[in-house]
Amino acid sequence: MSELKAQPTPALIALANARDALVAVTERAEAMHAQQSAILVKISDAQAAAAKALSDFRAGKIDEATAALRKASADADEADLQNLASQGAAALQAVNAEQARARSLAAQAEHNARHEESTLAAKALDDHIRELEAKLVEAVKARVALQNMIAPVKFAQNSCFKVYRASEQLKSIVVHSVIL
Repeated sequence: MSELKAQPTPALIALANARDALVAVTERAEAMHAQQSAILVKISDAQAAAAKALSDFRAGKIDEATAALRKASADADEADLQNLASQGAAALQAVNAEQARARSLAAQAEHNARHEESTLAAKALDDHIRELEAKLVEAVKARVALQNMIAPVKFAQNSCFKVYRASEQLKSIVVHSVIL
């Protein structure tokens, strides 16, 4: 006997893909945020270096030319880093938007997978109800046939009134489409 293996449904495949995409964009966003934070720290370091050059000059620790050179170098570093930070901010904005879209797609895929799962469960229950109904009908037919053998009746040979009466709950479901 061969084993049946459950096949992933389209909604489950879409859910897995959406989750994978969300993880990938989240990891990329985290890396970009870390890189941006590092740039901001370097900007602070460059500003501190420029301030230290001025402070050292005022304290007489270094001459004016050295102070000017150090400050110019720190200011140039800061300008370059500010440019990188500006570019990084735009990239962060884009990746944050991409992450929001991925999060939304994953939520929609989750909803679709749950809907698909519910639909499949409902179909399985419908099939089970039809199977039980067919068994009930066959059992009642067999009981009527047996009753006709035990006590044959000239009229109403197909009547099951004497041998089977549906419960009130079953009558309510079949006749009124209401569950008691």
